[in-house]
Amino acid sequence: MDRNELWLDAAMDLTLPIIDQVFGQYAPKGFKVEFTAGKEWFQHGKRSRHHSGNALDIRTRTLPDGGVGPISAKLATLLQAALDARLGPNKYKVLYNDQGPKQPHIHVQYQKGGRWPEPGELRGSRRA
Repeated sequence: MDRNELWLDAAMDLTLPIIDQVFGQYAPKGFKVEFTAGKEWFQHGKRSRHHSGNALDIRTRTLPDGGVGPISAKLATLLQAALDARLGPNKYKVLYNDQGPKQPHIHVQYQKGGRWPEPGELRGSRRA
């Protein structure tokens, strides 16, 4: 799939061959990588990187674990490691089922500029 189909920013284009390589090597035989989102304005929060084409979602519900088990979690971990190794640590973030098990997918985003805190990171923190 090319950038024009997904409306991706050039930084996200760099992830496509890595995603193909990781899934080709580690996903069960016959699994076809499908992207469910590129640049879009619907079904994403105000601060989502999808709006600028700096995020994509990989559909995982067709994996044998339905996208909610150890196969999907392992693929997300392997993808994060491959992106860090080939494109630089902390430049891309991979989230596994960040919307919960009812919407199984692997979210990949470019960490453009500053990093927004993840839910729960600030819980309990206080200013001195």
